[in-house]
Amino acid sequence: MSAYLVYSISTRGSFDRAVNQIRQPLYVVLSDGDIRNRYQIRITNKAAEDQTYMISARGIPQEALDLGNFREITIKPGHSGLVQASVRLPPAQATQTQGFELVITPQGKPAEARSEAVRFDSPSRPR
Repeated sequence: MSAYLVYSISTRGSFDRAVNQIRQPLYVVLSDGDIRNRYQIRITNKAAEDQTYMISARGIPQEALDLGNFREITIKPGHSGLVQASVRLPPAQATQTQGFELVITPQGKPAEARSEAVRFDSPSRPR
């Protein structure tokens, strides 16, 4: 049991993350025809010092991801931070995009990056 405890502590990540799609409404069709989905990203810093995290996307154009003023967020040890994100895609691309990945990377620690697969909903493919 002691060996498991040591293993568990030594292999745990320095942060947790959770990404939830905001479901009300499932998607929005904007006046120019683009489709927007919204997400809430929660990052919990489990490290012993302040840590800055960068948020990016894989599988969609970088300019499609809107984090407002937050390209990065600094979180104190033992605390969590929330970031609201929206993804906006043109109609043609939205119908072909079923999902993508949000990638959270601790600053200066690219090996500890974690990704979360998320769904992208559009009028032609509601959930």
